[in-house]
Amino acid sequence: MSYGRSKSTVILLTAALSILATDIALAIDEIVVTTRKLEENLQDVPIAITAIGEQTLKRTGSKGLEDITKFSPSFIFDQNSAQKDVRIAVRGLSATRGRSNVAFLVDGIDVTSEAIGTAGAGLLTSQRLLSDVQRVEAVKGPQSALYGRAAFAGAINYVTKNAPDEFEATIGTEIATQSETSFNGSIGAPITDNFGFLLNGYIFDNEGQYNNVISGSSLGGGKGQGAALTLNFDPLDNLSLKARVEYTDEEYDDLPRVRYLDDVTVFAPNPGGPALNNGDPFQGDYVSSFGSVGNGPILPLRRGENPRTGTDYEGTSQELFRASLVAEWDVEAINGSLKSLTGYVDSKTHEEYDWDANAIGRPDQITGTHDIYNDDTVEIFSQEIRYQSEFDGPVNVIVGANYWTQKRVQTEQGLLGAMNLSPENSGCVGQDCIVGLPTWQEDFAPWLESGQNFRDPRLVEDDHKSIYMSLNWDIGDGWKATLENRYTREVFDQERTVWLGQFFTLKLTDQGCSFTTEVVCTTSGFINDTPPDPANCFNFPAGPCAEPVPQNVRKSSQVKSDFNAPKFTLDWAVNDDAMVYFSVGKGVKPAGLDVLGGGGPPVSTALGQFDLRDAEQFEEAKQFVYSEYDKEREFESEEMWAYELGSKLQFEGALGDLIFNNAFFFQDYSDKQVSVRVVDPITNLTARKTENAGSAEVWGVELETTWFTPVEGLFFTAGYTWLDTEYVKFDEVTSSSNTIAKLGDCIPVNKFGGTDGVLDKCLVSRAGLELERAPQHAATVTGSYTAPLVGNLEWFLEGDAQYQSDRWADAENTSKFDSFWKANFRVGLESDSWEVILFVDNAFDDDTITSGSEIPDFSEPLTFPAPAFVTLGVMPDKRQYGLRASYTF
Repeated sequence: MSYGRSKSTVILLTAALSILATDIALAIDEIVVTTRKLEENLQDVPIAITAIGEQTLKRTGSKGLEDITKFSPSFIFDQNSAQKDVRIAVRGLSATRGRSNVAFLVDGIDVTSEAIGTAGAGLLTSQRLLSDVQRVEAVKGPQSALYGRAAFAGAINYVTKNAPDEFEATIGTEIATQSETSFNGSIGAPITDNFGFLLNGYIFDNEGQYNNVISGSSLGGGKGQGAALTLNFDPLDNLSLKARVEYTDEEYDDLPRVRYLDDVTVFAPNPGGPALNNGDPFQGDYVSSFGSVGNGPILPLRRGENPRTGTDYEGTSQELFRASLVAEWDVEAINGSLKSLTGYVDSKTHEEYDWDANAIGRPDQITGTHDIYNDDTVEIFSQEIRYQSEFDGPVNVIVGANYWTQKRVQTEQGLLGAMNLSPENSGCVGQDCIVGLPTWQEDFAPWLESGQNFRDPRLVEDDHKSIYMSLNWDIGDGWKATLENRYTREVFDQERTVWLGQFFTLKLTDQGCSFTTEVVCTTSGFINDTPPDPANCFNFPAGPCAEPVPQNVRKSSQVKSDFNAPKFTLDWAVNDDAMVYFSVGKGVKPAGLDVLGGGGPPVSTALGQFDLRDAEQFEEAKQFVYSEYDKEREFESEEMWAYELGSKLQFEGALGDLIFNNAFFFQDYSDKQVSVRVVDPITNLTARKTENAGSAEVWGVELETTWFTPVEGLFFTAGYTWLDTEYVKFDEVTSSSNTIAKLGDCIPVNKFGGTDGVLDKCLVSRAGLELERAPQHAATVTGSYTAPLVGNLEWFLEGDAQYQSDRWADAENTSKFDSFWKANFRVGLESDSWEVILFVDNAFDDDTITSGSEIPDFSEPLTFPAPAFVTLGVMPDKRQYGLRASYTF
């Protein structure tokens, strides 16, 4: 019996570097992949591929996406402020904003989703791997025609198992230090000659390796369970069906984020002060600190209490349901096959954590807080139809169409800058005051009890339609050409609450007051008197000259994208052991609207042109604000042209067998989607927004080798990636003191766009700086030795190590993640039916912080025109010893 007519009894070799002995035990010419939707020898595929087999995943204890990215030095994993804030950089391109740069697929079905409030892929691909993952294929370079809407810089495809041809059951466990335990199991069997099933599941519990010093509760731990059922049915000799349903329920503690003690301090200019490029010293009262993120626990891990409960924040929980149906039908009449891929995802997430990662005692005695308290739902439906020809001639084609739609909803009840600014409490009024007292719990209690929400719910819908083709021409004499293209049309809809308090909370009344061009004031999002006393408003003269106006209005916005993403590849099989190729392809990341969480305002435009005392002009002012809102939230498509020259070589000789693959590439980015900071001139609040940088370039080299030594059972792999990245053009007009301080140069610009008059902005440039999150050097090495012991029993010894040079944490090139080496070792016994492994991960207990982010620090006294910022790093896993065991019936 054969399910899906798959020829893959396939054991895959990673061309990149970290496949272990049992995954490469077959001869070189037996290694098959399906990267181009065709079954091909890995060494014949003119694409840079990393493939990880089932046995490698089991032996290394790979649990999720972070572990998958360690198999290739061209993939860099980042996890910043939250469990869902997952970002994968490929060949130097990090998704600082916008959609993920990497497509994530399960059995060829796109499940890539952008998390509201953070960049990257969200939780849909970062949950724990199920034990039915047979292999993982990771592809580098733009792959839009083959992998769809999100394969801007690459793709990661999880391929799950089919039902077995005979009864099979497996149980496994892992027990490790730091109180980590997990159990998994599977059972599968044929029910009839053409129908079978596979059921697998897992349960895990991890206390976490770090603790909140205030309460003693764990950080970085988690627990959960999940299961998947696969049904294979071959109703006809030429028709196969594979249905799979998956359910997971997982909970994760707050990440062990540590506040980094900054080592450099500079002063930013007041935007209205003297230009920096004329040699004048920095002016103004804003302080920015930055430097190397450093190693180890810099400051104690402190977390405040959830003011809703008075206890610790619960962290993140997610329920995920995923269903898919893959049908394949060989049709002789059309000289080919038809394939249908249907997918559905339903995810519900709750997250709550102390975003500032700072607290003093219980109840918390700091002056304020910024906490995250969100409920998210994601629903995805996709349908793809594909025709693949099997012509006898030199030309064959793949053509298809894809419909993909996603609906995301976020309801946010987080606290932002919760400070008491009333004069009787702060004793301070005015723009230059540092204010705030430890009374925010009392201030927010009535608001929390009322359930009032200024900003939500936020609704985002993505609607994708595309058609694609791949034309493969066997030219002859070993030459082949492939032409691919995907034409895409996407519509991005967003509906959210526009909180008018971000623009104007009070309307001036005609009571004989004098007015200036700044005829508005705002509460800036803080809880004060209702309505606020005008004397307590920033940038507003004292006096009884205002009355409240409505604050909450729902606003719908839409952005459309329409583009082609072509790719051309020419390859030449010099002989059976050598192939060279050249490719040029385009990647496009569609336009969109910011889906940032929080209440950060877009840049307000001067409203002095409107007389807000006049009802008609007041309505015009609102429409003007809405228009500016759309402009400020919208960003354009990001594009990349990628050029690659590579070769795949294999040698056999007295010194053993050697595979050597390499690629040289150049990637030219335009309109790169980046995150910048702006200061609203009315509210004086800093907010992030997404803009398109002018252009950027990446030059790179990938070298990968696998050596099967003359010693039976002994092999080594090694891989190295070198990157040279640069922003060619990245100009920004900003009033953010933090940005100005970091870049250290300012061409003054006034609010009307000129260089005279009232100077309140700076034109700054990042041209010549390196791309963020991209190490210049990265490498991975692996060694494995397997030998017989007695009977069918074997023993093995393995080790692997990962290296990254330092890399910039930000686009301003002021804060770095340090270089690191991390090593893991395993020793084990295995037979035909059981396996026992002793392991040590992070053997040398390297404590280098490799992920993190900079955020506004609302736990400190508030400063204007912008709050101070703090760097938070995610503490790495400590050295861990453990045992893995499995038994197959």
